[in-house]
Amino acid sequence: MGLGKTIESISILCLIHELKSQRDHRHLRDIHNIVIVPKVTLGKWNKELAQWAPTLRVFQFYGTSAERDE
Repeated sequence: MGLGKTIESISILCLIHELKSQRDHRHLRDIHNIVIVPKVTLGKWNKELAQWAPTLRVFQFYGTSAERDE
């Protein structure tokens, strides 16, 4: 319905990324973020991240239950 949840989440990830790059503390650089979305929205998330946050490093992981266990 276009309520802006994806963009809002991406903006929070960008804020965290910016705060980590501004600070020189080791503990902040070790922080990683994970976003778990339904498989049907993976393409939309990748498109939105490429458009609004091209500097963020994105790793997409999906597969069957057996593949994820492996």
